[in-house]
Amino acid sequence: RKSDLSLDLSTGLWLATAAFCSGTAWQPVVNLLHDGMGLSFAPAAVATGAATGLAFFGGLRLGRTLYAPLGLAPGDSSNRYADAMLSVSIGGATGIFVGTDISFGAENVLRPFFGVESGMTDMEGMVRAGMSTSVGFLGVQAVQNAALPYGANWLDPPKAQAARTAS
Repeated sequence: RKSDLSLDLSTGLWLATAAFCSGTAWQPVVNLLHDGMGLSFAPAAVATGAATGLAFFGGLRLGRTLYAPLGLAPGDSSNRYADAMLSVSIGGATGIFVGTDISFGAENVLRPFFGVESGMTDMEGMVRAGMSTSVGFLGVQAVQNAALPYGANWLDPPKAQAARTAS
């Protein structure tokens, strides 16, 4: 149906806007933390996840304003928490993605799994990069799934979220 396609389009634009914001922030944040501030791997990965997760959240909230005329739910208190929790999971993905950066040397404990080495093929590098973001997102999301009550997670059905906030 046309209305479903319109909603899919606005949702895609919304998520793409948020991903653009966090993706654009990622390299400058890593450079600032590692090269500028001299942080070691673990604090740089955590801070990168936090900063880029915040950038993703900003993109989600901006997108809700930009794409509300296309049918996307506008940003308000009813969806702020869900947007924040999705952004935390994205921060997990972008934080673990720091593991692809071999410039941290031996202190990068994720290097054996996700480090993109100079001798690798492009395909190997892409697979490692994709694995790193998948593991980061799924790891944080699994913690949310286990720790949060039904209705408190961003991927719980909207009716369950509404029932939880009403009680």
